[in-house]
Amino acid sequence: MRKFIVAGFLILAGLGCGKADDAMDAAIESGKKIDEATRLAKFKAGLDLLTSTELTKDLNLPLAMLAGADLVAKNGREDEIVPLAYSWYQALIEAQTDEDHQRKVPVPAVRTCVTDLSTNKQTCTEEVPPRPSVKKCVTDQTTNTQTCTEEVIKKTKNEYTQDYVEEFNLRKKKYLQWVRTVAAMLPHRMVNEIVLKEIQKGGEFETFAYSLLAARARFINDILIRDDLLEKRKLRNLDTIEKAYNYCSDLKYLMDLPFADRLEMPVTGFIKADGNIDKDRNFVESLPSKEIMQTVELVKERAEKELESKWQNDSRAQVVKIKIKSL
Repeated sequence: MRKFIVAGFLILAGLGCGKADDAMDAAIESGKKIDEATRLAKFKAGLDLLTSTELTKDLNLPLAMLAGADLVAKNGREDEIVPLAYSWYQALIEAQTDEDHQRKVPVPAVRTCVTDLSTNKQTCTEEVPPRPSVKKCVTDQTTNTQTCTEEVIKKTKNEYTQDYVEEFNLRKKKYLQWVRTVAAMLPHRMVNEIVLKEIQKGGEFETFAYSLLAARARFINDILIRDDLLEKRKLRNLDTIEKAYNYCSDLKYLMDLPFADRLEMPVTGFIKADGNIDKDRNFVESLPSKEIMQTVELVKERAEKELESKWQNDSRAQVVKIKIKSL
């Protein structure tokens, strides 16, 4: 694109300084519009890929979701990404069931019977109560009859089938993974911008910014470094070693922030069959400082071992080796 703009400048130079300057400004403005359109297209493509990827019930993270998060993080602006991630987080922690699509546990009809003990004749009626009930029987000795009734148990919440509960909680898990993956893939310049604008200057999303950075730290440490680079790919080439260095640097940056102890993201919103919050599944995602230091030391140990055994005369390897030692 810039080649065409420069060529246009050369052609327009013969039109005179005034006209050439106007044409140059128009060409630059046109180039900016094209760049912005390209950015937005990539941002939308990433968002579509991220949000359309289905999680399995075992909750393993699909690679397509990570690829979508990377496109969103690399092509979004701070004023686009932070409000978007905030909306996902709110959808996660607000455990409001959808009454239009709720599926209640079916309650069997209650059978009420009256037995005449003198004739041993029984008369029964059936009705469906709005709530589960408990059967109680009373015998009248004077009339020699027994009357059984069902007392309704009062409940404060509707009950849902196991399928609905699993579907509801899986949807919550998707919101959580969207926040985590986008936070982890943010370029360092964007993290600096969030720290400055939202935290240091008390921006609109100050409270959420702490949560977003906590989610970033946990995902980078647990998934991108430990699970992927250390466990699956084993740091066996310069690309993975350098990527591990970059991730470790990101984590150490977060640990060195003066407000690092405030980085945490409360995770709630998962439900039980009765619709109440499942407290056993609530947790706080905080900055794992001790785990991060263990991760950094593990990366240094394995990376230095690989660098010592390979690429002795490789200039890039020597640069990477200096980086690793600086961790």
